Amino acid sequence: MNQVRERLYTARALAACRRAAGLTQRELAERILCSTDLISRIERGIRDPNFQLLCVLARTLGVTPNDLCSPDWGFDEGKKSPERPDLTERLLLFCRTPRTKREMMAFCGLSSKAWFRAKILDPLLKKGSLRRTVPEKASSPRQKYVTIKHR
Repeated sequence: MNQVRERLYTARALAACRRAAGLTQRELAERILCSTDLISRIERGIRDPNFQLLCVLARTLGVTPNDLCSPDWGFDEGKKSPERPDLTERLLLFCRTPRTKREMMAFCGLSSKAWFRAKILDPLLKKGSLRRTVPEKASSPRQKYVTIKHR
């Protein structure tokens, strides 16, 4: 049972990170020189990646191999457990590497810019958990956000 659960953690984490990077399964497969079928099987929890592939996937997606094995990326058994971070905590993990607003919204599965800004982005900026990479130009097209404080 634990092996199946861990495989699902990797499956969900890979899918979330790939989507957040704005890549299709085919584009990711082309970048790392493997088959689309392999990416699909990993994301469906049918196949486990070996450590070398896990490292290549992580580097390509801008996360760590540990991130791709973490239960914090969306495995859900229909209930929220106290040890599972909420959406903002997962977003802070994701933003350890500077991310655009679009990448952050894709990671969260959101499409409303106004809702994302009001309910997630602005509170994280005010709390001091995120910072802008171009602080003097808040609306710069090159603006990215990075985690500065993580519990």
